[in-house]
Amino acid sequence: MDLNDIQPMLEWLRSHHEWLAVSIMLIALVESLAIAGIVLPGVVMLFGAATIAGSGVLDVWTTLIAAFIGAVLGDGISFILGRVFHQHIANWWPFTKHPQWLEEGEQFFHRHGGKSIAFGRFIGPVRPIIPLVAGMLDMPATRFYVVNIISAIAWAPVYILPGYLVGASMQVSPPVSEDVLVILAMLFGTSLFFAFMSGYIHDKIQSPDKPSMPSGRLFISGRYLMLTSGISLILITCLVVVGELKFVNAAITQWLVFNHTGLMNQIMVAITLIGNHEVHLVWFGLAAIWLGINRQWKLVLTLCILITGVESVLWLMKWGLDLHRPDNPAELVRFSFPSGHTTLTTFLSLWFARYIALAIPEVKRPWIWSVGIVIAMLVGFSRLYLSVHWTTDVLGGVALGTLGFSIWLITCGRFSDTQPPQHPVILLATLLISSTVIIALMFPAARATYLG
Repeated sequence: MDLNDIQPMLEWLRSHHEWLAVSIMLIALVESLAIAGIVLPGVVMLFGAATIAGSGVLDVWTTLIAAFIGAVLGDGISFILGRVFHQHIANWWPFTKHPQWLEEGEQFFHRHGGKSIAFGRFIGPVRPIIPLVAGMLDMPATRFYVVNIISAIAWAPVYILPGYLVGASMQVSPPVSEDVLVILAMLFGTSLFFAFMSGYIHDKIQSPDKPSMPSGRLFISGRYLMLTSGISLILITCLVVVGELKFVNAAITQWLVFNHTGLMNQIMVAITLIGNHEVHLVWFGLAAIWLGINRQWKLVLTLCILITGVESVLWLMKWGLDLHRPDNPAELVRFSFPSGHTTLTTFLSLWFARYIALAIPEVKRPWIWSVGIVIAMLVGFSRLYLSVHWTTDVLGGVALGTLGFSIWLITCGRFSDTQPPQHPVILLATLLISSTVIIALMFPAARATYLG
């Protein structure tokens, strides 16, 4: 089902703006609701409604809050149904015809525990089932609602902002052509495909009845990540070369400039300095030292080659495409695509996340990964906020940095897995203190460069 199938609903919303916020809340509720969320095309409906909101009908915060409330209520109702009816739910339609849906939901819940509520929001077929299963299995209500609310905060921007930004871009003159909407839909579909495939491959790799060496899992994970990031980089580059996304880039940049504030300006300058070469040089030095302590000289050499290779590809693309920044301070080179700050920050933050995660219990590793990903995202966002890069520059940087990291995983899987750091707290403290000192020293000059 696509946007054409829900066109009557969208036309009604265009004519009744006063109902748009309520409608977004109800769509998010139904999309998260057990049974109904399986049948209705909630993702497509949310995208369409968010596009209307972004056209100037609703501000972004009202739209996000409406989706957030609906998502919390939908999962909450599903949880209550599970707590009240328990195993009787297996006798309801459509579970009588598809009992495997509940079975898959239970397996997912047993595998991930309370985290399944958060994970489940972003995993297609099991998304509406997990809260229902959590209630059936008597998950503590307080714990459920805490995870439910926190995960909904992350879910709302992921599902709402793509449509909202498309709607906002249509207000930029000249308007975005229909071709770009088709391309965006293709990219969205590609992202969903890889999201489903990642879950499938993860299950195959981690299956207890098919044990494999850690290096083998690394090799397989690395190859899949390389495929995903490589295709993403090619697609983004093609879109940039064609030029169809320039109005989307302009709309996002204009919206961010309009929302500048004094305090946020200072914060974004500090964050963007994380992506400077001075900070990256310290990070690389620490990585090489800690690998050297474990006498993993092959990995030190591999890290040197990879960083050099990523940097070389980065500048070849910059020089070859010769695309200009939205705003070009005299201190910065004019080349825009892809974002160098985002590229190397993505690579190094993912590298340190994996390296430090080796030294902590497996159940806590997702938190370390989250920190690494958030650092990369914040640096990328700071480049957009400061108007020194387009959105496509940042996306290209994320793809290129992830591609480099995937090659690292493949290398580890081939000849030697990385040994965990012997003193992870010391490594973290050194990383934090050295980065903070460098950023503090560079901040006055950077503030003059970016803020004038």
